[in-house]
Amino acid sequence: MLEWKSVPEDEYEASAAFSENSHYEISTMTLKGKKHLIRLKFPFCHFYQITDRDLFDALHQISSSPEIESPICKLETSSLITEVIHRAGGVLAEEDLVHFRICAKNLVFDLVLYKNQESDIRIEEVG
Repeated sequence: MLEWKSVPEDEYEASAAFSENSHYEISTMTLKGKKHLIRLKFPFCHFYQITDRDLFDALHQISSSPEIESPICKLETSSLITEVIHRAGGVLAEEDLVHFRICAKNLVFDLVLYKNQESDIRIEEVG
């Protein structure tokens, strides 16, 4: 098990299997790098997004930085949560959701989960 806020620096290719069942299935995102193989396991998510790092930086007008302070961060304010609530027709509440962003060298992942499930996120290096 890797420390919560660390993903080894590498250039990853991503594949994912997402749960559609909020009670039984676990979603798995596999990050296959040149040196590392990481599995990120988490419960049902309301939203996910995988973006090329250069495209993400350009869209958000962020200067590309090789040094990332915290590769996994919990965002305090999130327009994605607002969008998820809007698309759900208002049946979800902002205070019930949490937005995580995982920043690898070449990819950025966004996940929107229920707040009470954030302690169920597991990051494992398998190779």
